[in-house]
Amino acid sequence: MNKTPVGKPGSEKRLNGVWIALGLAVASAGLGGCSVSDADIEYIDLSQMRQFHAEIDKPGKALFLIDPRTPSQFADGHIPGAKNILLPSIKASSKPDPDIEEYGLIIVYGNDPASVAAKGMTKRLMEIGYDDVKMYREGFVAWRLNKLPIETGREEKPELEFKASKSAR
Repeated sequence: MNKTPVGKPGSEKRLNGVWIALGLAVASAGLGGCSVSDADIEYIDLSQMRQFHAEIDKPGKALFLIDPRTPSQFADGHIPGAKNILLPSIKASSKPDPDIEEYGLIIVYGNDPASVAAKGMTKRLMEIGYDDVKMYREGFVAWRLNKLPIETGREEKPELEFKASKSAR
């Protein structure tokens, strides 16, 4: 026995349109006005990360490495030279820090490819105006599994301070 929906002709199409509009509104509200999408992120793999990391101690400011994981995760182990900067410390209204802008490249990494913190940090840095930002996709887990050097302990210096831009005040 065939059952057909009861209602006015065309009401199903209008209802579908309402659901689509509602879904788009919720999705765009969840972005918080973010103009950078996941598709805008440039990812690097382990071999590229090793090449870039080889430049970290050379004269000049070639690489700024950001680990946005929790301070306890950072203390348990991180890629040498990384700075532990948490996403909430960089507001969408921030402007680029002049000390970081001096670096030619910024690389962000998290624990693994699913790291929400790393992806969020990468997008936030791009959104506020840093030019050359990349995300090391495999993250700290792959770095450690490949028996590459790690450091432990907390940072000696506190987090950098990002100031709100004049237009956001």
